[in-house]
Amino acid sequence: MQVSEGVLLIKAGFEIAFECKAPTPMLLQVHVRPEREADLVTPDTLRTNPKIPYSLYTDQFGNRCTRILLPSGVTHLLNDFTIRDSGIQDTMPWGAKQSLVN
Repeated sequence: MQVSEGVLLIKAGFEIAFECKAPTPMLLQVHVRPEREADLVTPDTLRTNPKIPYSLYTDQFGNRCTRILLPSGVTHLLNDFTIRDSGIQDTMPWGAKQSLVN
């Protein structure tokens, strides 16, 4: 994390490995939300090893989702990016109530 002129620069990323016994379809939510894309300093780009095609879509809740078919064997999913942030804490919904699961 780096501070520059009152703005935080946050470097984030991940490496996730899956071992599949057979080709396995997956839906992933591993991207920055669309309303924060303008704050990206470097791109939010998913990489796969081995290289496999995937498609992106936005679900009904505004999440960027990835649809991918992992082959059998080990697949690594990787991403790293830098994003600008104000550093101001998100407001908490203190009066929110938890709903029962039926």
